Parts: sequence; C-alpha cells; structure tokens
Amino acid sequence: MQKEDGQLTGGCYGAPVYTNRFWTTSALGKRTRFQQTDNAQLLLQVTRLPVEGDGCQDKELVASSNNLMPKALNLDDDTVLEAINFTDPDGQEVFVLNKMENWSVAIAALLLRSKLEKGSRRRVERSMRQLEELFNQTMRQEPSAGQRSRLFYAAKIPPVWEIQRQLAELLLSLGAVGSALEIYEQLELWEDAIACYQRLGKTEKAETVIREQLAVHETPNLWCFLGDITRNIEHYEKAWVLSKHRSARAQRCMGYLYFAKEEVGTDCGEFSAVIRAYHRLMDLRDRWVDEQVLGVLVRGVRENIADASGVRLSQVEQSLRELFGRITSKVTDNAEIWRLYAELCINDTEKQHHTDPVTKEIPSEDIRVVCSQLEDKMAVVVERLDTLKQGS
Repeated sequence: MQKEDGQLTGGCYGAPVYTNRFWTTSALGKRTRFQQTDNAQLLLQVTRLPVEGDGCQDKELVASSNNLMPKALNLDDDTVLEAINFTDPDGQEVFVLNKMENWSVAIAALLLRSKLEKGSRRRVERSMRQLEELFNQTMRQEPSAGQRSRLFYAAKIPPVWEIQRQLAELLLSLGAVGSALEIYEQLELWEDAIACYQRLGKTEKAETVIREQLAVHETPNLWCFLGDITRNIEHYEKAWVLSKHRSARAQRCMGYLYFAKEEVGTDCGEFSAVIRAYHRLMDLRDRWVDEQVLGVLVRGVRENIADASGVRLSQVEQSLRELFGRITSKVTDNAEIWRLYAELCINDTEKQHHTDPVTKEIPSEDIRVVCSQLEDKMAVVVERLDTLKQGS
C-alpha cells in the first residue's frame, strides 16, 4: 500500500484494485440518547472511488453466507448510542464495520475496537463479548484458509493465543478470576496463573505450581511469587541475585517484609548507588525532587548508618553534598530541600568541634565559632539565590 496526498491505493496479487481518499474532519452529532445539543465529533472521512476488478473483496465469501464473517456485536446500552448520530448523516458511516467484505480486515478492526473500549465503563462488556466472539470465529473451520489469507499480512492479525490472553486480562480486570485462570492454564502462562491462585486464596496450589516451574526454569518473578507465599526473605534475595541486582520487585518486597517485621532500620541497597541513581533521574528530568529519599540520606549521614555493603554514609557525604548542590541550583523554591541541606551543613559543623559525651551539646566556647560558620554558609546560600534570580 502507498499513501500519497491523502490517497491510499493498493492491490491484491500485484493488481491495482481499489482507491480510497481519506482525511480527518469534524461534524456535528450526538453520542448519547439523552444528549440535547449537537457537538463537534472528530472523524476520519473515507471515500471509496469505484475501480473495476476489485479483487480484494471476498465476494465469494460475502455471497456464500454472512455467518462466515465475524459478527460485530451491538452495544445494547441504555445511554450510549451504537454509533454517532450525525446531524447530516450523508456520507458519515463506520467504513469498515458497516461494510465488512474481507475476513482479515474485519477481525483486525473488531480487535482494535475491543482494545479501545476496554477502558470505558459502558463499553467494557461489549469488549469482552467481542473478544469471545473473535476467538470462536478463529477456531471455526470456515472460511477456508485461502479466503482468510487475503490481506492477512496487511491486517497484521495477532495469533489466536494473543486474543485469548487479551480476553483473560479483560476478565481479570472485571473480577472474573476463575475464568481468567482457566485461560492462563490453557495457555500455560504460569506466572499469570499463579497470580490468579493468590487472588483466589489457593496458596497451596500456587506454591505447588511455583515449585514445579522452578524445577523447569528459575526466574526472578517465580522466586518473588514463592516469597509472597512463604514470607521467606531468602526467596527474595535469590530473586535479587538471579536478576543480577535489577529486580525492583524483589527489593520492594524485601522492604515490605522488613517493614512488617518493624525492622525499619534495615537497608537493602547501597547509598552510593542511590546517589548515582538520583543524578541519573536528574539527567532525565531536570527538576526531579524526592524529599523522602533525600531525607533518608541526610538522616543516614547524621546517624552514620551503614548500607548493605557495610559502607557508612559519612564516607559518601561529599557526594551527597554535590547532589544537594545540583538540586538547589535547579530547584530554588522548595523549603524542605533547603532545610535538609541545612541539616547536612550543620552536621559538618558539629563534626569539626567536639561535643560533650553526656549532653551531646557543643561546648559554650565553640558556639561563637559555630554560629560564625553557619552565617558564612547562609551568606553563600543567599548569594546563590540572588544570582539565580538575576539570571532568571
């Protein structure tokens, strides 16, 4: 096929057989039964020009029986109309679905409509019924393979198991977990089936399937599923190692497990990796701010917490200062960021002067020095803010 200046021409078996002219436009119309005023509706205007020898149409298929074509199901909604009711209906029609003349194109068009409608509360039921109808249609003996092959590659019809998978996902979103489970088991999509077992409360069955699949092939997700059921942190650690330290799910589940055990001081990562990741996020989004992460890092510096590798956060304090410098140069109006930055600076000042081991307070003779240093640092901050304001 070739698109030239709003014109689509193509042919079957090397012969030019049809010409369509198309363009986007708008027209007044109603979408609901109770709509009082006509609103502008976006539509694709298609005009088929008569061309002799239209071999792409399955004339034999259309003439033999309409039952061989996939059935476009009605919406049957008490509010939304089956199609847009245009004020001027002349020339306005659903070009493909109203005139289905090719099996492959009809299947592709109905699949696309089902995909678009699954997010609509009033259309999701038809989306489900239509997917069931399309699956049944593909499993029938008729039409013949020769009739189905016309425009098959141009329509890009997905495999039948992909249609089943889409149907299972839709059933799962509607709460029909049992029906979705049957399809997943039939397709041997075990990870999706395990999730269904968990939702149904069949933990023993889920564990049996997980261990059977682990014996066949180990994956990080399977180990995470096993950890969800057994609540054994070693399974999450196995998933973390198996994923080469890339499984976000394993880390998240370990965090939830530690939190449930009230071991909130346990850290599963590395502080230096967190700082590098934050720099990377700022490379992608210039003004990225995550106050919670920054607060944890500052608290880690003040309390000198060690990460999973045994590295104290005080050892990467300079890197954290550089990160705060970059953040405050981009985000100048966030009070919480400046408060955390000030805590980091105060921590540095405290380390430069000895503190009383009992009261944990700075001796009075050092207070003037501390205040002087804080004033100098605040002056630098104010000067930087003034420079940024002048630059903007």
